[in-house]
Amino acid sequence: ACGACHLESSLANADPDTVAGDAPLNHMLNHGAVFGADTAAQAMGSEQCATCHAIGQSQGIDKVHKVYDYR
Repeated sequence: ACGACHLESSLANADPDTVAGDAPLNHMLNHGAVFGADTAAQAMGSEQCATCHAIGQSQGIDKVHKVYDYR
């Protein structure tokens, strides 16, 4: 979901060797994101997004996107 707005590259190019200038994509890949998996086995990554981006965390989506300001 995050990649829809935060990526400079197309997800079709989600190969760390071809997206050197796409910092958000490299960040996602370096922290376990899996894009373009053809099988369930390939999709079994170890995403670590929630460590920093879960609600209430230092870089949580609630803080960086000011989610609670729209109530």
